[in-house]
Amino acid sequence: MTHSRVRGLGWVLSGVISLATTTAFGLNVSWADYGGPGNSNGNGGCQNGRSGQNCQHGNQGQGNQGQGNQGQGNQNPSHGGASNGDYSNPRPSNPRPEEIGDAPSCMAKNQSLAVNNTQVASWKSSTPNQYLARAYVTGRVSEVYPDRNGHKHFSISLDGTRNVTLEVVYNDEFGECPAPKDGQTVSACGDYITSTKATAQYQPSPDGAIIHWVHMAPNPDRHDSGFLTINGSLCGMVNPNGSGGRRQH
Repeated sequence: MTHSRVRGLGWVLSGVISLATTTAFGLNVSWADYGGPGNSNGNGGCQNGRSGQNCQHGNQGQGNQGQGNQGQGNQNPSHGGASNGDYSNPRPSNPRPEEIGDAPSCMAKNQSLAVNNTQVASWKSSTPNQYLARAYVTGRVSEVYPDRNGHKHFSISLDGTRNVTLEVVYNDEFGECPAPKDGQTVSACGDYITSTKATAQYQPSPDGAIIHWVHMAPNPDRHDSGFLTINGSLCGMVNPNGSGGRRQH
């Protein structure tokens, strides 16, 4: 009987020593390693990765690996995923077709032209100054420039950011058009021109390229018609014949 009691006491002491040793060296000791779901900082699970050996790597518990670091709480993208606003887009995405409103077909040599934002972006980076082509773009107003010589000038984003932009030039002689404002939806059908250097008539565009002739053609036998919409309002449908104004832009 005496030996049995000694043996039992030895087991108890051994367990206490083992627990104390484990605690001293920080080896998976926190009950939170296997416990609650973790709050927004991951504290319910692994004390945000500082409690135990495995917690430093986010391997145990639901605090680091579950809802704490990978889910909603971690504010450091290098340790378990970015927080919900780290990669938010600073500008709205390109407008959807239903945001553009009614508009005629964009014509290029009597053929209907589809929206070609991607092609226009490529032209900007790959073509020489004064390169000319037909374009149909959609986007949002990213900057408004001062009016000059009866023309509106403003920049639109082609990719939902300010990285790829295009200057729109609209001749007011072809009808009233709403004053463009930042973020408004735009569609423009007209002539694209790479504009990186000054010419005898024009300064380079601040966007490196323009789209103009975004209006009807007074003489459709010589040039395709274009158009402009701003926030769903169609512009450029008035024929200024007889006004003596400029019609080439």
